[in-house]
Amino acid sequence: RKPIFMRLRNGRLNFLFNKLTIAKEKKEHARQHGMIRTEISGAEIAEEMEKERRFFQLQMCEYLLKVNEIKIKKGVDLLQNLIKYFHAQCNFFQDGLKAVENLKPSIEKLATDLHTVRTLLSDEERKQLTQLRDVLKTALQVEQKETDAFLNRLENNCATYSLHQPQGNKEHGTERSGFLFKKSDG
Repeated sequence: RKPIFMRLRNGRLNFLFNKLTIAKEKKEHARQHGMIRTEISGAEIAEEMEKERRFFQLQMCEYLLKVNEIKIKKGVDLLQNLIKYFHAQCNFFQDGLKAVENLKPSIEKLATDLHTVRTLLSDEERKQLTQLRDVLKTALQVEQKETDAFLNRLENNCATYSLHQPQGNKEHGTERSGFLFKKSDG
């Protein structure tokens, strides 16, 4: 058993070794013909860095220009809208002022007319109410006299009977004083 495994293992190792040597040979051949550079000089690195730096600066400038343009556009748009709003407010209040100025004479005339109507109505109403009061007073006085006369006749005719006769002993008066005693059940 061991020799078979050893052969297999050795075969695999040889195969891998052969592969590595072939890869090394290919690399060496490419190096010889200048296809693979093993060393990069400092000047080449500096040149590449300078190109990358300039490209980055260009990109940053473009970005900052766009940001600045957006800020300016937003500020200008905001101010333009604010100016439009201001003009709309001015027009609204000027139209309101014109409407009030047009209505002012009519309102003043209406106020004077209302004052005269109120004074006329209040004077006329006051006269009517005083006349009605006088009529009612005289009617009540006449009615009061008739009622008094009727009550006197009733008292004279019905002096012996009254629906609500005075309670109590007439000898001692009609008022009672003292305490009411009540028996308790308990």
